[in-house]
Formats: sequence, C-alpha cells, structure tokens
Amino acid sequence: MRVHSRSQREYLHDLVSAKNQAFRPLTEEENALGFLGWHERGYLPHCDYPGLVQLVTFRLADSMPASRRGEWEHLLSIEDNQEKRTKLEAYLDEGVGACLLRYQRAAQIVEAAVLYEHGVTHDVLAWCVMPNHAHVGARLAQAAGQVAAKLEILLGRGNQRLPETLGAVVGTRVLGHVHAG
Repeated sequence: MRVHSRSQREYLHDLVSAKNQAFRPLTEEENALGFLGWHERGYLPHCDYPGLVQLVTFRLADSMPASRRGEWEHLLSIEDNQEKRTKLEAYLDEGVGACLLRYQRAAQIVEAAVLYEHGVTHDVLAWCVMPNHAHVGARLAQAAGQVAAKLEILLGRGNQRLPETLGAVVGTRVLGHVHAG
C-alpha cells in the first residue's frame, strides 16, 4: 500500500534530504575518508557516519543464481523495503547453491577476512557465517563502502597475511554481492 502520491524515487530523495538537514554535516576529514552521510542509491536510504554500527551482508555468487531467477526476481519489486529485505534474507536462508560456507575451512577463511582489520578500519561486534552468505555487525572507522570493498578483495583475492581465499578454494569468483548499510 502506497501512502504517498509521489514516486518512490522522489519520496526517497526528499527523505534523504531531510535526514541530511537534521544531522550534522560531515567534516572535510570525514569526506576525505569516503564517508557519505545520508545518501541513497535509488532504492534504500543509507547512513554512513564515523562510528556508526553497520551491518555488512555478503553472499556467494551461486546463492541467487540466474538459472533460478524466477524464484527470487519478484522479490526485488516489493515496494516496502523492510518486507523486501526480509523476503530476500529468507530466500538466502533457504540455502540455494553449493553452500560452500558450511565447510569449516571456508568458514574459517571468512572469519579471518572479517577479523583482518578489526581495530583498524572497523570494530567487529558480531558476525554470523551461514552456508551461502554471512553477516557482519561492526562499528566503522572507515566508510561502509570501503570496508565492504576490502572484505570483498580479501575474500576473493586475499593478500600476504591471508593467502588462502574462497576464490582459491573454489577456483572461481565466489562473491555475488557485498552490501553495507
């Protein structure tokens, strides 16, 4: 049920503008660190300020496969964002795909990547590794998008301190999506 006559895009734009007026502006230093304050990418409002607790969710590429698009595509058109997110999470919880993260070694790789910059770019408060996706709750010292991008790099390509990656274990690109916010 729509409670406003404006388009969802206009409503979202106005909501984000009002939030930006109500919150303190970002400092030049915070802008330089990549923080975005209140913003949107066309579908959900996001808040990105230093010290906020954020939820980062990432899923394996085969958890929402194109071959099974008919099972999940309609979920993307749900207008109520809370309902959409709840139903997408429920679909992920069904365990579609190879569910690589159910194996201890794969879950350990995810845990090592999540904790890799703990105390530097973020303070991990909680994390949960599911068979085909994971959630991380963290207080961020860097912009959410930057932390998510680093996590994606660590999991996909690794580095000298984390030489084993999910990509190396599977031999393909494994991450389908990393979302912070």
